[in-house]
Amino acid sequence: MAFMLLVKRLILVSVLALTLSAFSSGIQNDGVEIMVNDPRLVNREMVSEMLDWLDKTSPYARMPGQTVDIRFGNQKFLIEEWKRNGGSRDISIYALTTVDIHTRRVIVYLPLDFNWESHRDQTHLMHEIVHNQQYTYYKDYYIDCIADMEYEAYMLALTWFKEQNIDDDFFITDRLEKLDSYADCAE
Repeated sequence: MAFMLLVKRLILVSVLALTLSAFSSGIQNDGVEIMVNDPRLVNREMVSEMLDWLDKTSPYARMPGQTVDIRFGNQKFLIEEWKRNGGSRDISIYALTTVDIHTRRVIVYLPLDFNWESHRDQTHLMHEIVHNQQYTYYKDYYIDCIADMEYEAYMLALTWFKEQNIDDDFFITDRLEKLDSYADCAE
């Protein structure tokens, strides 16, 4: 019985991966906004482990039964969603976390070609999960300095990345440069 469930799950994951691959390769660079909201595409175990890690290493305790609303979009969608939420210019967006001010509903958006096996993608996800927790706990740094929120997210994601014992000096250097760019308010 357990074997059949495993086989069914592997088939479902394969079908979803092919569907996501078709979306990302066929539509990713089109001028059309594409957003996919399918919880089956989310590695809930990994997200749960990240929430547990934050629970132990940050001020953001995991709430009982807490999950993260994760959706996927192409670059056009991510840029437009960023603008709809206050972004003022066209930039390349890798991932994005939004919050509805009135309902406090938090959504993490990842690119259609997000790779759950990629350590870099995982670190971007951790960064966005930190933002998810900041919003969940009503942290609002916009009053003093927006960079505080980013600094904390980069710092926690980089700490997590290093704890995974991943050897990627280029990526670590890039993340450290991001930290430096946000350090003014964090001091």
